[in-house]
Amino acid sequence: LSVVDEAGRPVDATIVLPGITVDRPTATLDRNVMVGELGCVVSAPGFATVRQTIRVVVNETSTVSVTLRPASVVLQSGRLDTFVPIQFSPGKDLVRPASFAPLNEVVGFLLDHPEITLIEVVVHTDNKGGDADNLDLSERQATSVRQYLLDKGIAPARVVSRGAGEALGLTTPRVDLVVNPTKER
Repeated sequence: LSVVDEAGRPVDATIVLPGITVDRPTATLDRNVMVGELGCVVSAPGFATVRQTIRVVVNETSTVSVTLRPASVVLQSGRLDTFVPIQFSPGKDLVRPASFAPLNEVVGFLLDHPEITLIEVVVHTDNKGGDADNLDLSERQATSVRQYLLDKGIAPARVVSRGAGEALGLTTPRVDLVVNPTKER
């Protein structure tokens, strides 16, 4: 099992298989490893966690290489920041496919950090349209993002959603992912 970055350089990573944890960029698993389809989790600071299934066959040698890419979700100032913005179809609550990858990284981040007990999805619309319509749209969009996270395995008790409408006067819509929000909101 080897772990490299996108340039092919070895990465000091943690590799977790059922019953085994290895902390180095390459590992030979010569112990008695379970046979069959195994869930493998590979993580390293600054990189997106990779979850993949590997197949282990009795008396067969397999080479598995995992390529890690830089994380596009970071926790800072009480928020999860995505380097790729979450987008919706114009005037609708449908999450655009270009937003699936960053949302999947949010899912991975939340799975890796169970200490984050609550995430609040807050959607701000742009300043086009009426106040009431924008508030309604932002509530529906926030609900769509919440549902996406739930559909990918995040527990319902960990995600709440709120539409903020056009209160910030933005020219471009924005999704905030607030970590462990205070009850005052």
